[in-house]
Amino acid sequence: MRRLLKAEINTVIRKPKLYVLLGILVAAYVIGIITYFATHRTIDITLHLIAAFYTILAIILVSDITHKEYKFRTMKNLIGSGFTRSQIYLGKLIITMLVAFIFAAIEKVMEIIYYIIRGDLKENFFWQADLVDLVREMCMFVIIFIICMLIVSDGLSLLAAFVYAMLLGPILTFAGPLIHLTDKVVERISAILMLSSDVYIKTKMDKDGLTVLSKSVVPSQLVWWGIGIVVAILALQGGYMLFKRKEFK
Repeated sequence: MRRLLKAEINTVIRKPKLYVLLGILVAAYVIGIITYFATHRTIDITLHLIAAFYTILAIILVSDITHKEYKFRTMKNLIGSGFTRSQIYLGKLIITMLVAFIFAAIEKVMEIIYYIIRGDLKENFFWQADLVDLVREMCMFVIIFIICMLIVSDGLSLLAAFVYAMLLGPILTFAGPLIHLTDKVVERISAILMLSSDVYIKTKMDKDGLTVLSKSVVPSQLVWWGIGIVVAILALQGGYMLFKRKEFK
């Protein structure tokens, strides 16, 4: 297992793609800050640029990690070299979570710098709202990992992961009234599914310089996100069972 993890880590850190994507994320932040001051604080797109690029770039890297074996048709060789399917699944999951955490940490640091520059960093920013938000994002990437591990086509898995992480939340919100769902029901569904849709969430709920959560919604959100964590764990187990039964050409 240690050998597999070492090989996966070496593959990730040696790829120029990682550093290019990190550079794009930082560049998005810089563009937002420059725009903010160049327009005399009238146009503030910093947070939305960070949120959009963070999720998209992390999805690209997760897909790259999970599809390396599919792309080069080395999955059977990997299994034949002594690694069990359980080890492969767990090893790629660990690396996926590590990459997602690095991107999430960079995003949070940039957000903190952003709020410091604006001069409205809230006391509960990190300890209350952001830590819970980080858990939500990690659970979201569990689902993205499952999607990418089970869909052989790289392009199709990228599309499915993008729809899940970026579009499903807004789609539910806008389609909710059409199918007679209240905002509270949509919010609970989103919490259970651990949807990201950070651009939409931050646009709707961050207008006062707050993070995704405020003190008034933390207790209820914690309950539903707790249910979401259970759903993510069950999905992870289900994805593993399907992966064990999967045939590789």
